[in-house]
Amino acid sequence: MNKIYFITGASGAGKTTTAKNLENSKLLDVSFYYFDSGHKIPTREEMEKEFGSQENWQLKTTSTWINEIKNEILSEKSAILDRQTRHS
Repeated sequence: MNKIYFITGASGAGKTTTAKNLENSKLLDVSFYYFDSGHKIPTREEMEKEFGSQENWQLKTTSTWINEIKNEILSEKSAILDRQTRHS
């Protein structure tokens, strides 16, 4: 069964570096997704205005990514999602 794995942590903790090293090693047959790459990250004010809080924005965008991964790749292979998010 294929799974989604998350690399999480604080900003600047090395999540993307770790994911890129794993991806470049070619040891894992998984798809890698980099949330912050190529996406416009709204300001805190924009997050609060549209979603009520930064946490709600993270929840919404994480759910969107998970659904996209489930629909597009999970039937073929596992995926690793690199993103900063609160687990709550």
